[in-house]
Parts: sequence; C-alpha cells; structure tokens
Amino acid sequence: MLITTALTISSVSANEITINENSTGGIKEAVNTGNSTIILESGTYKGENNTEIGVRYENNIIIKSKNPNNKAIIDCNNSWFIGNAGNLTLINLIIVNGQGMEEGITQGVITNLGTIYIINCSFMNNNLTIGSVINNIKISDPDGIITVAGSAYIINSTFINNKALEGGAIFNQGNISIANSNFTNNSANTGGAIYNDEGLMEIYSSVFLNNKAIGENGGGAIFNDYCDIPIIIDSCSFINNSAKVGGSIGSSGSLNILRSKFIDNTATSGGGGIASAGGELGYICNIYNSSFINNSAPMGGAVLNIMQLNIFNCNFTNNKANETGEAIINLISPLNVSNSNFNNNSATKGSDIYLSTIQFPVSITYNTFLNSKNNSIYYINTEEMMPGMVGNVSNVKISHNWWGTNNIKDKVIGVKPINYYTMKITTKIANNKLYVTDKLTIYYYFVLNGTNNNADAKNKLKYFTTSLYYNGKLLKNIDGRINTNYSITLKTISNTVKAKLDKQESNIKYTARKLKTTNNFQIASKSKKYTKLKISLKDNKKKSVAKKWIKVYKGKKYLGKAKTNTKGIAYLKIKTNKIKGKNKITTKYTGTGIYTSSKKTKTLKI
Repeated sequence: MLITTALTISSVSANEITINENSTGGIKEAVNTGNSTIILESGTYKGENNTEIGVRYENNIIIKSKNPNNKAIIDCNNSWFIGNAGNLTLINLIIVNGQGMEEGITQGVITNLGTIYIINCSFMNNNLTIGSVINNIKISDPDGIITVAGSAYIINSTFINNKALEGGAIFNQGNISIANSNFTNNSANTGGAIYNDEGLMEIYSSVFLNNKAIGENGGGAIFNDYCDIPIIIDSCSFINNSAKVGGSIGSSGSLNILRSKFIDNTATSGGGGIASAGGELGYICNIYNSSFINNSAPMGGAVLNIMQLNIFNCNFTNNKANETGEAIINLISPLNVSNSNFNNNSATKGSDIYLSTIQFPVSITYNTFLNSKNNSIYYINTEEMMPGMVGNVSNVKISHNWWGTNNIKDKVIGVKPINYYTMKITTKIANNKLYVTDKLTIYYYFVLNGTNNNADAKNKLKYFTTSLYYNGKLLKNIDGRINTNYSITLKTISNTVKAKLDKQESNIKYTARKLKTTNNFQIASKSKKYTKLKISLKDNKKKSVAKKWIKVYKGKKYLGKAKTNTKGIAYLKIKTNKIKGKNKITTKYTGTGIYTSSKKTKTLKI
C-alpha cells in the first residue's frame, strides 16, 4: 500500500514555485497563493512566514527541497510548522526546534486531519510540552456522528532527539503507515517514539534505537492504547529501548508482530521487550517469526502478558528476569507458544515461561528449551501474582517439546507435561557378528517418551542438528528431528558410535570380529644358487593384506621373512642348498591389529 500511494504523488503540478530562505512571504505565502508544488532552495527557513502554516481541505500541496543532498531546514523556533486538512506531501526536509500548541485541538509540530506523505525527511531536537512532532488526529462532531481522521504515510524518514508527553515523535489517532524509517533517542512519558491512541497503524522495516518512556504506562519505543484492530509491526528492529513497563512496546490493544528483532531492551518493572496488558476482552497479541535477545526486566525479561497471546516460530535467547519469567510471564490469560526456541534464559522461577493463575487455555507445544537457568516452565496456582484470583492447572497443556535432554526432572514445576521428545540410537546387529570393514547400521530415533512416535517433528519443530561421532571423531550432522538410519564402516575391533543432541548423548559400543587371514606360497623361480618363494596373504573378504611380515620355516628351522606389497604378495629368496631335497615348508603370519594369524605348510621337492 505504501509504495502504491507514494507513486501517486509524483505528478508535476502546473502551479510550481521555487523560493529561498529570504523570499518575501516565505513558505506560508507560497501555500496561501495557491501553489501546488513549492521547491525550497538549500537554507534555513524560520520565522512567522515559514511556520504556523495551514493547508485547507481543498488544497493539494507538495513542499520539497531542491537539493536532496543539501536539504532545506525548517527551524520552528519553539513554534509549530504546519497543520493539514487537505493533501500534503513533504519531501527531503529537515524540521527542528518545534513546539506544540493548544488551539481547540492539540497542535503538534505537524498536525494532520487530511492526508499527508512524509518522504526522506528528518525531525530533530523538537521538544514539546503539548502535542507531538507529528499529530495524526481525529475529531468528531458534538454528537459523535461524523468523525474525521487523518491518514499519514511516512517513508524513509528519521526522528532523532525529540521529546513529548505522549509519543516523542508521533501521536496517532487516525490511520498511519510507516516504512524504512529510524527512531533514535526519542523520549516521552508514554510511548518514547510513538503513541497510538486507538488508531490504525502499520510499521514496516524500521529501526527503534535508544528510545525511552519515563512514565508509569511505559512503551519505550511504542505505546498502543486500546486498539481492537491489531497494529502491524513487520520486519522492524527494537534495540536498547527502555521503560518502566514494556521496554520496547507497551500495549493495552491488539498487536501483530512479524519478523522483528528485540535486542538489549529493558524495563524496570515488567516486559523487557513487550508488555501486553489490560485492554478489552478479546484483544490479542500475535508474535510470529521474531527474535528476543538480551532483554531484561524483573518480571518477563522478554514478554509480560495479560491478554490473549500467540507466539509462533520465535527465538528467545539470553533474556533475563531478576524475579520470574525470564522470557515470558503470562498471567490469567490464554497463551499459545509453538515452534519456538528458548536458549540460555534465566530467572529465579520459570527461566523460560512463568504461568500464574491461569483461567483460560494455555498450550505450549513443539518448542525447544535449552540451557535454562533453574526450571524452564513454572506454574503457580495461588494469589501470589493476582490477589483474589485462582486458576486451574487443567487449563495448561505442555506437550511435544524438546528439553535438551531425555531427563526432564525439574524442567517443569507445578504442572506435568503430557509427553516430551527423547533421543536415542540403537543397532539391530549383535556384537561379534560383523567383521572389521563390515558396515554397522545404526538407527536414530527422535520420538515421544516411551513410544516410537515421531509425531511429525520435522514439520512442527524448528530445525536443529544432531552430531554423529565414530570413535571420537565427527562423522556428520543430521537433521535431529527425523528418524533415520546411517551405515558406518567398522575400522577397529572396539567401536563407539555416539549421537549428541544438546546435553543428551546416546552411545553404542560394538565389538567387531577380526578378519580371518589365509596365506599360500609357491616356487616363483629356482636356480642352483637360489630358490625364490612367492607368498600371498588374503583376508576372508578375499582382499589382499598389505605390508605384513610373513615368516618361513623348514620344519622348525627359521629360514627368513618377507613383507607383503600393496597386492598382498611377498617374495623370499632362499639359498637352494638349504632346502634341497624333500622338505616341509611352512609360512606363518602371526596376526596383528584387525587380522587373525594364519599358516600354510607344504612339502617341496627341490
């Protein structure tokens, strides 16, 4: 929607004017005299002719810098810039030092009741005690029958070091879409960068860095107030934001969060990354395909929740809660967590998930819980967190999860998991049945405890690998979610095969049989002086045995030894007079390593 609407504003108007910072009448006169496109030369525009401008509902106006590489600066000097009831587009401007005003409606630096496009603009060092930098508002007639709401589209813009009471950069009651924008070092009592007051809001591919909310309601970057239609936050990054509640996002309305990252955010009370609480019955928070890393709070290091919450395909890593629910704390409300990873989170109770006084269905299925400090999931059914309320443990379903080990003792406190995944390897071939160089087939199982049921783990759990080792060396990494088999060529008598998945190891020790050897010999050549014996050595697989010493005897008398070549052939030259006549000749291989001994005796007549 953003791209389509942005394209519609590119047409050139016939009423176009170019002005500079010293032009008579400034931007205000250019707007009031009916110009549709106002082009600003580089410079600083300030004073009464360049601030407190009104755009009427019938106007369609574009204000833009002539040189995008040296943008025009609008210095509001503690006043407001523009109020719009028509169609207004701002392109490549820098707006600084603004202040709001109370004039029937709350006036921000920019106030919008019409349609506004803000493209490649920067808003810096605006310090407001009334309104916000951008006030996208709605008004109704006294009977509440007719409501007019602003529509705002913000693209490729930056908001830096702005301050306000509600929404350090943006206050929204209307419809707003934000894309590819950055919010840095903004602050407010509530909603450090954005305050959404029951408006419709979409935010795409934007970054929120070092924003702060200092009041009780929180929302370090965004506060979403009583919105039944979910706001959309897609492919955004929230880094090092802070608040009392909801280090990045505080919400009493519905949320859809997709493909976003929450890193190093903090809350001094609860919800280091997100706090979704309060609101009306039926409000919902959906978090999909997102990551929470190094967030912290006393309760709910990553997420504090008191509304319906769905989490799917997310990663929670290194989050911390000083008290309870290092990654997630869920009170009373419906909760569904699936296809997600929890790794190295820490809290006194419930390192990954803390559940209290649950009165609605909770489902925690097809997740992985690794390296949790203390227990992973903690359920408490008392008034500890919610005085006067008592939950029902039968509402809680914990099933089909991988806990990093087959032994889940103390992983879950207060409620019993229905079942859980385990890992093992086996072989169906008895010890001493196979020879060295034979192939040993091992079978890898990732199944629910006490069963052979894989329960479609490949399609339900996030991808992970199991490492297979043979005699201490890594053979390969396999998809740990799939039952499979693998053949290993035995190289030694004593063999160890190990599968390692997180903290769980499964071992097979297999003793193989030595290869049986046979040797044979014949006269290769003879003369009056020397006779040459040709000796061959093979194993029971009919393979030549190389680099082995063969000793030769006449009766019990030792005649010499020879070493087999790569083809398993050895030659020994013997003085003919030592074996002249009819003699019993024996060739002996003593057996080494993986081979048995063997000998061959023949009568030779020389």
